[in-house]
Amino acid sequence: MTISLTVTDDDGNTDTETFEITVVNTDVAEAPDGNGDGDGDAFNDTNGNGVYDEGEEIVNKTTLENGYNDPDSDLVIYPSVGSIQSSGGPVSIRAKTISAGVDFTASGDGVNLIAEGDIRIDDVTLTPNSNRGINITSTGDRIFADRTEMNAKQGSIELN
Repeated sequence: MTISLTVTDDDGNTDTETFEITVVNTDVAEAPDGNGDGDGDAFNDTNGNGVYDEGEEIVNKTTLENGYNDPDSDLVIYPSVGSIQSSGGPVSIRAKTISAGVDFTASGDGVNLIAEGDIRIDDVTLTPNSNRGINITSTGDRIFADRTEMNAKQGSIELN
């Protein structure tokens, strides 16, 4: 989609810029399923368009649940992946950016989402079932949590 913006200053001078944008509804977008097990794999969105493109690195649900750590990855997790759950350890995800539309549940430890860039968690629930709490840290940009519920039963909720 092409969008144009024209700005006029107080002296009547105008300038127009045109941009190409991609609008993605991740509730209906096609997620990759690289290993054939139907778990709606996540992916490293190397071109930043929010849509899985052929050749982008696939990240399966098991990898996410066992602790994902790739500080160079622009990680996108579509709702089709389903709830990310860990039993015994934390749900711990570290990437360059994180965009997720899934619930995170840690039955034995905390929930940790860490990125250098933006973290976007929309329509999700974060639940650590211990006293470790929730830690969401963006070291260089912003945290967006739209329609997100955080349930730290005994631990703290930290947004950094």
